[in-house]
Amino acid sequence: MADKNLEKLLLAIENNDLKKIRELIAADLEVVERRTVRGERPLELAIESENTTIIKELIEAGAHPDYGGWTTPLDAAVRTGNIYIVNLLLEVGANPNLIVAGNLPLTTAASYGYLDIVKLLVKSDANVNLFDNNTGTTLGMAILNGNYNVFNYLAPLTSTELRIWAETYTLFTSVWDENVKAINFLAQSGVDINQVFEDDYTPLIYAVRKSQISSVQVLLKWKADVNSRNKKGKTALMYAVEDNKNLEKVLLLIEAGAKINTKDNDGNTALSLAIEAGNSEIIKLLIEAGAKQY
Repeated sequence: MADKNLEKLLLAIENNDLKKIRELIAADLEVVERRTVRGERPLELAIESENTTIIKELIEAGAHPDYGGWTTPLDAAVRTGNIYIVNLLLEVGANPNLIVAGNLPLTTAASYGYLDIVKLLVKSDANVNLFDNNTGTTLGMAILNGNYNVFNYLAPLTSTELRIWAETYTLFTSVWDENVKAINFLAQSGVDINQVFEDDYTPLIYAVRKSQISSVQVLLKWKADVNSRNKKGKTALMYAVEDNKNLEKVLLLIEAGAKINTKDNDGNTALSLAIEAGNSEIIKLLIEAGAKQY
Protein backbone atom coordinates (compact mmCIF):
# COMPACT_ATOMS: atom_id res chain seq x y z
CA MET A 1 0.00 0.00 0.00
CA ALA A 2 1.30 3.44 -0.91
CA ASP A 3 2.34 5.74 1.91
CA LYS A 4 0.26 8.81 1.11
CA ASN A 5 1.89 11.03 3.72
CA LEU A 6 5.36 10.13 2.48
CA GLU A 7 4.34 10.79 -1.12
CA LYS A 8 2.95 14.18 -0.15
CA LEU A 9 6.11 15.06 1.78
CA LEU A 10 8.37 14.10 -1.10
CA LEU A 11 6.27 16.20 -3.46
CA ALA A 12 6.41 19.16 -1.08
CA ILE A 13 10.21 18.82 -0.90
CA GLU A 14 10.41 18.68 -4.67
CA ASN A 15 8.32 21.85 -4.87
CA ASN A 16 10.29 23.59 -2.10
CA ASP A 17 7.00 24.07 -0.23
CA LEU A 18 8.21 24.65 3.32
CA LYS A 19 4.74 25.44 4.68
CA LYS A 20 3.34 22.13 3.39
CA ILE A 21 6.36 20.26 4.73
CA ARG A 22 5.77 21.62 8.22
CA GLU A 23 2.06 20.75 8.05
CA LEU A 24 2.78 17.16 7.00
CA ILE A 25 5.44 16.65 9.68
CA ALA A 26 3.17 18.11 12.37
CA ALA A 27 0.44 15.65 11.38
CA ASP A 28 2.80 12.65 11.15
CA LEU A 29 6.13 13.00 12.96
CA GLU A 30 7.45 9.61 11.82
CA VAL A 31 7.09 10.43 8.13
CA VAL A 32 10.58 11.98 8.02
CA GLU A 33 12.17 8.57 8.68
CA ARG A 34 10.07 6.44 6.35
CA ARG A 35 11.43 5.14 3.08
CA THR A 36 10.20 4.77 -0.46
CA VAL A 37 10.18 1.33 -2.10
CA ARG A 38 13.70 2.17 -3.35
CA GLY A 39 14.86 2.84 0.19
CA GLU A 40 15.09 6.63 -0.13
CA ARG A 41 14.14 8.99 2.65
CA PRO A 42 12.94 12.60 2.51
CA LEU A 43 16.34 13.83 3.72
CA GLU A 44 18.13 12.40 0.68
CA LEU A 45 15.73 14.13 -1.69
CA ALA A 46 16.26 17.44 0.10
CA ILE A 47 20.04 16.96 -0.12
CA GLU A 48 19.86 16.22 -3.84
CA SER A 49 17.85 19.43 -4.25
CA GLU A 50 20.48 21.29 -2.17
CA ASN A 51 17.75 23.05 -0.18
CA THR A 52 19.46 23.81 3.12
CA THR A 53 16.34 25.24 4.76
CA ILE A 54 14.41 22.03 4.15
CA ILE A 55 17.40 19.90 5.18
CA LYS A 56 17.54 21.71 8.52
CA GLU A 57 13.76 21.38 8.93
CA LEU A 58 13.88 17.61 8.39
CA ILE A 59 16.81 17.12 10.76
CA GLU A 60 15.12 19.20 13.45
CA ALA A 61 12.02 17.04 12.97
CA GLY A 62 14.04 13.88 13.66
CA ALA A 63 15.59 12.81 10.35
CA HIS A 64 18.77 10.94 11.29
CA PRO A 65 21.93 12.22 9.52
CA ASP A 66 23.32 8.69 9.12
CA TYR A 67 20.31 6.69 7.94
CA GLY A 68 19.87 6.66 4.20
CA GLY A 69 18.90 4.46 1.30
CA TRP A 70 21.52 3.30 -1.22
CA THR A 71 24.08 5.51 0.52
CA THR A 72 24.38 7.78 3.55
CA PRO A 73 23.03 11.35 3.63
CA LEU A 74 26.63 12.55 4.04
CA ASP A 75 27.79 10.67 0.96
CA ALA A 76 24.82 12.05 -0.98
CA ALA A 77 25.78 15.55 0.16
CA VAL A 78 29.38 15.03 -0.95
CA ARG A 79 28.15 14.09 -4.43
CA THR A 80 26.47 17.49 -4.77
CA GLY A 81 29.78 19.23 -4.14
CA ASN A 82 28.01 21.57 -1.72
CA ILE A 83 30.43 21.99 1.17
CA TYR A 84 27.88 23.92 3.21
CA ILE A 85 25.52 20.93 3.27
CA VAL A 86 28.39 18.55 4.02
CA ASN A 87 29.43 20.74 6.94
CA LEU A 88 25.83 21.01 8.14
CA LEU A 89 25.51 17.22 8.34
CA LEU A 90 28.85 16.87 10.09
CA GLU A 91 27.81 19.47 12.65
CA VAL A 92 24.68 17.50 13.54
CA GLY A 93 26.68 14.31 14.03
CA ALA A 94 26.94 12.57 10.65
CA ASN A 95 29.59 9.84 10.77
CA PRO A 96 32.23 10.44 8.06
CA ASN A 97 33.45 6.84 8.34
CA LEU A 98 30.11 5.12 7.84
CA ILE A 99 30.07 2.90 4.76
CA VAL A 100 26.71 1.97 3.23
CA ALA A 101 26.53 -0.25 0.13
CA GLY A 102 30.28 0.16 -0.24
CA ASN A 103 30.17 3.96 -0.44
CA LEU A 104 32.55 6.04 1.68
CA PRO A 105 32.18 9.86 1.72
CA LEU A 106 35.93 10.51 1.61
CA THR A 107 36.42 8.24 -1.40
CA THR A 108 33.49 9.91 -3.15
CA ALA A 109 34.99 13.35 -2.53
CA ALA A 110 38.37 12.18 -3.85
CA SER A 111 36.74 10.68 -6.95
CA TYR A 112 34.95 13.94 -7.74
CA GLY A 113 38.03 16.04 -7.00
CA TYR A 114 36.43 18.08 -4.23
CA LEU A 115 39.62 18.97 -2.35
CA ASP A 116 37.87 21.41 0.00
CA ILE A 117 35.39 18.71 1.02
CA VAL A 118 38.21 16.16 1.39
CA LYS A 119 39.96 18.53 3.80
CA LEU A 120 36.74 19.14 5.73
CA LEU A 121 36.10 15.40 6.10
CA VAL A 122 39.66 14.77 7.27
CA LYS A 123 39.33 17.65 9.75
CA SER A 124 36.14 15.93 10.95
CA ASP A 125 38.04 12.70 11.69
CA ALA A 126 37.44 10.84 8.43
CA ASN A 127 39.77 7.83 8.41
CA VAL A 128 42.05 8.10 5.36
CA ASN A 129 42.97 4.42 5.70
CA LEU A 130 39.49 2.98 5.26
CA PHE A 131 38.78 0.78 2.24
CA ASP A 132 35.76 1.48 0.03
CA ASN A 133 34.20 -1.85 -1.01
CA ASN A 134 33.04 -0.45 -4.36
CA THR A 135 36.05 1.45 -5.58
CA GLY A 136 39.00 0.55 -3.37
CA THR A 137 41.16 3.18 -1.73
CA THR A 138 40.63 6.90 -1.57
CA LEU A 139 44.14 7.46 -2.94
CA GLY A 140 43.53 5.14 -5.86
CA MET A 141 40.30 6.84 -6.86
CA ALA A 142 41.95 10.25 -6.72
CA ILE A 143 44.61 9.07 -9.19
CA LEU A 144 42.27 7.22 -11.54
CA ASN A 145 40.07 10.30 -11.85
CA GLY A 146 42.97 12.66 -12.43
CA ASN A 147 42.59 14.48 -9.12
CA TYR A 148 46.28 14.63 -8.33
CA ASN A 149 45.94 17.57 -5.94
CA VAL A 150 43.72 15.36 -3.78
CA PHE A 151 46.28 12.55 -3.93
CA ASN A 152 49.11 14.90 -2.96
CA TYR A 153 47.12 16.09 0.04
CA LEU A 154 46.09 12.62 1.23
CA ALA A 155 49.25 10.63 0.52
CA PRO A 156 51.25 11.94 3.51
CA LEU A 157 48.27 11.21 5.78
CA THR A 158 47.85 7.62 4.57
CA SER A 159 49.67 4.62 6.02
CA THR A 160 52.73 3.55 4.03
CA GLU A 161 51.34 0.05 3.50
CA LEU A 162 48.02 1.28 2.10
CA ARG A 163 49.68 3.94 -0.05
CA ILE A 164 51.97 1.35 -1.68
CA TRP A 165 49.04 -1.02 -2.21
CA ALA A 166 46.95 1.80 -3.72
CA GLU A 167 49.74 2.85 -6.08
CA THR A 168 50.31 -0.73 -7.22
CA TYR A 169 46.62 -1.47 -7.75
CA THR A 170 46.12 1.86 -9.50
CA LEU A 171 49.10 1.31 -11.79
CA PHE A 172 47.78 -2.00 -13.07
CA THR A 173 44.23 -0.64 -13.33
CA SER A 174 45.56 2.31 -15.33
CA VAL A 175 47.45 -0.03 -17.66
CA TRP A 176 44.26 -2.03 -18.22
CA ASP A 177 42.22 1.12 -18.90
CA GLU A 178 44.98 2.77 -20.96
CA ASN A 179 44.81 5.70 -18.55
CA VAL A 180 47.96 7.38 -19.83
CA LYS A 181 47.68 10.41 -17.54
CA ALA A 182 47.51 8.20 -14.45
CA ILE A 183 50.46 6.06 -15.59
CA ASN A 184 52.49 9.22 -16.23
CA PHE A 185 51.60 10.60 -12.80
CA LEU A 186 52.51 7.39 -11.00
CA ALA A 187 55.80 7.02 -12.85
CA GLN A 188 56.67 10.67 -12.21
CA SER A 189 55.84 10.15 -8.53
CA GLY A 190 58.45 7.41 -8.30
CA VAL A 191 56.22 4.33 -8.37
CA ASP A 192 58.16 1.26 -9.53
CA ILE A 193 56.90 0.56 -13.05
CA ASN A 194 58.77 -2.75 -13.13
CA GLN A 195 57.13 -4.24 -10.05
CA VAL A 196 55.51 -7.65 -10.32
CA PHE A 197 51.80 -7.88 -9.68
CA GLU A 198 50.11 -10.83 -7.92
CA ASP A 199 49.61 -12.71 -11.21
CA ASP A 200 53.38 -12.64 -11.92
CA TYR A 201 53.23 -9.92 -14.57
CA THR A 202 55.05 -6.62 -14.75
CA PRO A 203 52.95 -3.68 -16.00
CA LEU A 204 54.64 -3.95 -19.42
CA ILE A 205 53.96 -7.67 -19.82
CA TYR A 206 50.42 -7.06 -18.61
CA ALA A 207 49.91 -4.29 -21.19
CA VAL A 208 51.35 -6.45 -23.97
CA ARG A 209 49.16 -9.43 -23.13
CA LYS A 210 46.06 -7.21 -23.13
CA SER A 211 47.18 -5.41 -26.34
CA GLN A 212 46.88 -2.04 -24.62
CA ILE A 213 49.15 -0.21 -27.06
CA SER A 214 48.89 3.22 -25.43
CA SER A 215 49.93 1.68 -22.12
CA VAL A 216 52.85 -0.12 -23.78
CA GLN A 217 54.03 3.15 -25.32
CA VAL A 218 53.90 5.18 -22.12
CA LEU A 219 55.60 2.45 -20.07
CA LEU A 220 58.41 2.24 -22.62
CA LYS A 221 58.69 6.04 -22.50
CA TRP A 222 59.37 5.70 -18.78
CA LYS A 223 62.05 3.09 -19.51
CA ALA A 224 60.16 0.02 -18.35
CA ASP A 225 62.46 -3.02 -18.41
CA VAL A 226 61.66 -4.48 -21.81
CA ASN A 227 63.59 -7.67 -21.00
CA SER A 228 62.05 -8.40 -17.61
CA ARG A 229 61.05 -12.06 -17.26
CA ASN A 230 58.33 -13.69 -15.18
CA LYS A 231 58.60 -17.00 -13.31
CA LYS A 232 58.13 -18.88 -16.59
CA GLY A 233 61.11 -17.03 -18.02
CA LYS A 234 58.93 -15.27 -20.58
CA THR A 235 59.50 -11.71 -21.72
CA ALA A 236 57.06 -9.15 -23.05
CA LEU A 237 58.27 -9.90 -26.59
CA MET A 238 57.39 -13.57 -26.21
CA TYR A 239 53.85 -12.68 -25.24
CA ALA A 240 53.66 -10.16 -28.06
CA VAL A 241 54.56 -12.64 -30.81
CA GLU A 242 51.98 -15.14 -29.59
CA ASP A 243 49.30 -12.66 -30.65
CA ASN A 244 49.49 -13.08 -34.41
CA LYS A 245 47.07 -10.21 -35.02
CA ASN A 246 49.14 -7.35 -33.62
CA LEU A 247 52.43 -6.42 -35.24
CA GLU A 248 52.65 -2.97 -33.63
CA LYS A 249 53.50 -4.13 -30.13
CA VAL A 250 56.25 -6.40 -31.50
CA LEU A 251 57.76 -3.42 -33.33
CA LEU A 252 57.56 -1.23 -30.23
CA LEU A 253 59.37 -3.80 -28.10
CA ILE A 254 62.12 -4.45 -30.64
CA GLU A 255 62.68 -0.71 -31.07
CA ALA A 256 62.93 -0.41 -27.27
CA GLY A 257 65.75 -2.96 -27.17
CA ALA A 258 64.01 -6.28 -26.56
CA LYS A 259 66.47 -9.18 -26.72
CA ILE A 260 65.41 -11.34 -29.64
CA ASN A 261 67.01 -14.67 -28.75
CA THR A 262 66.15 -15.00 -25.06
CA LYS A 263 64.83 -18.44 -24.09
CA ASP A 264 62.07 -19.10 -21.56
CA ASN A 265 62.16 -21.94 -19.03
CA ASP A 266 60.90 -24.38 -21.67
CA GLY A 267 63.52 -23.38 -24.22
CA ASN A 268 61.17 -21.31 -26.37
CA THR A 269 62.37 -18.17 -28.13
CA ALA A 270 60.30 -15.35 -29.56
CA LEU A 271 60.91 -16.81 -33.03
CA SER A 272 59.83 -20.35 -32.12
CA LEU A 273 56.66 -18.96 -30.52
CA ALA A 274 55.98 -16.81 -33.59
CA ILE A 275 56.39 -19.83 -35.86
CA GLU A 276 53.96 -21.75 -33.67
CA ALA A 277 51.48 -18.84 -33.89
CA GLY A 278 51.89 -18.77 -37.66
CA ASN A 279 52.30 -15.04 -38.37
CA SER A 280 54.66 -14.69 -41.34
CA GLU A 281 55.05 -10.93 -40.88
CA ILE A 282 56.20 -11.29 -37.29
CA ILE A 283 58.51 -14.18 -38.23
CA LYS A 284 60.10 -12.04 -40.96
CA LEU A 285 60.43 -9.08 -38.59
CA LEU A 286 62.17 -11.20 -35.94
CA ILE A 287 64.62 -12.73 -38.42
CA GLU A 288 65.46 -9.27 -39.77
CA ALA A 289 66.10 -8.17 -36.17
CA GLY A 290 68.58 -11.01 -35.68
CA ALA A 291 66.48 -13.92 -34.43
CA LYS A 292 68.24 -17.28 -34.69
CA GLN A 293 66.64 -20.64 -35.33
CA TYR A 294 68.04 -23.17 -32.88
